[in-house]
Amino acid sequence: MKSIRLHFQDENYTLREYVGSFNGSWTLNPPSGFQIPASGPLGSLAAVVWVGGGVQIRVYYQDASKGKLLELQYSNSAWNTNAFPYEILAWSDAVATVQQIAPGFVINIAWVGPDQLVHHLAWDPSQNSWIGPLTQSFVTKGPLVGHPVVNTFTSFNDLKGGAGVKVISKVRVSSSAVINGFAFDFADGTSTPWRGSQSADPVSEFALNAGACEGFTESSSTPRARTGETITFVLVVYDGFNVRRLDLVTSTGRQSGNYGNSSADPIILHQGTALRGFSGAFGKIAMEPSVFIKCLQPIWATD
Repeated sequence: MKSIRLHFQDENYTLREYVGSFNGSWTLNPPSGFQIPASGPLGSLAAVVWVGGGVQIRVYYQDASKGKLLELQYSNSAWNTNAFPYEILAWSDAVATVQQIAPGFVINIAWVGPDQLVHHLAWDPSQNSWIGPLTQSFVTKGPLVGHPVVNTFTSFNDLKGGAGVKVISKVRVSSSAVINGFAFDFADGTSTPWRGSQSADPVSEFALNAGACEGFTESSSTPRARTGETITFVLVVYDGFNVRRLDLVTSTGRQSGNYGNSSADPIILHQGTALRGFSGAFGKIAMEPSVFIKCLQPIWATD
């Protein structure tokens, strides 16, 4: 093979290839050939290469316009495109490996789908076909606490917004005598929709610390930043109609405010891993003045 291949997106989002030699020269290869247009930035590219019946290269990436997994195949000195029928989570990456196993080479591809599952395909050289995809969840749901979901309630599930692969940076809660509503902010700058209603009171915010320990005091109002702080305990009080109280405890032992108003003993929800979001429902019953959070089910990371 004796060359280096560099795949990248240019300033017009077109996928291109440079071929480098070991004498230090680089060529845009070919100037009129390897040009794959895209509507915007792609996730990271995954590429594998081996020698068998000539140089074989495979490049895997996300089709930005359709959300499908794509494969670029280099064989017999020519490039071809293979579109898999599998969806990949927006702006996420695919990973690929190749290894020699008689009678040929095995390719493994993994990616995250919109269903928040890790999907895995394997190329079987003995059958000359793909095996899979197999799936593996990296989140798990805890028990549902609260009123059973009925048709008059509005249900929600943070997994549908990609929370399973995101890191919570802040929780915003509106509460009075009950939990009116809440939302999560994530480290990538995105947020969940607001769940429930918002009272006239200011929204309380509970920020998690993920930066370096610098420039903070030890007071409770400005705690020192703690690397990798996550929510690991959720405390909930339910009175038969509404979620009356919500408390959050982090991996560093910090506790949020007591959102809501109840002196009853809470149900303690704990998985031993980081909270990724909630599923649940909000609504109103009979003469209630507004919609309130009716039930919550934590979504935990599996690692």
